Amino acid sequence: MSTSMKPFAVADLRRATRALRVGGAATLLALSSCGEADSSSKSSAMTTPPVPEALLGTYTMSLRASDLPPSPPPELTDQAEHWTMKITTSGAPTGGPALELINDALGSLEQPALRVNGNRLVLQHEECASTSGPAPYTYVKSEYSWSIVGRHLRLSPVTVGCPDHVSSTLLTAEPWTRR
Repeated sequence: MSTSMKPFAVADLRRATRALRVGGAATLLALSSCGEADSSSKSSAMTTPPVPEALLGTYTMSLRASDLPPSPPPELTDQAEHWTMKITTSGAPTGGPALELINDALGSLEQPALRVNGNRLVLQHEECASTSGPAPYTYVKSEYSWSIVGRHLRLSPVTVGCPDHVSSTLLTAEPWTRR
């Protein structure tokens, strides 16, 4: 390669580099603009649907011995006769809607995130006693169908995520009465 070609090649290389920088910046600007519009539409699409007004509120229920599963866990036998359930628009670990189960004598049992789709109620991040490993709890997802007649809310299991059946027993054993 002759020395007269080197300056020409270096000058061409500098021009090409400059063109790539300008073109790259324009491309990044265009992509970032598209990304912002796209992410806003995704975020609105991913927003949790609101809990129906008919479900919001405080409910009570009395658990009977006949409602208990065989070999019930202590959460269902230790001062576990009277319960309150609160369905709220906030309070979940994720900050959104929640369903809180409260033992009237001992306090809150759990407060998982709540999502409602039609007549389906989904509990996400529901506490479940761990059967293995060092953690006292694992987190599961459960789904129930719901119906309201007068002041009574009835839940029926669709998919129970926790094998200890504490929440599923409480939610489905008896109708819940709105306060």
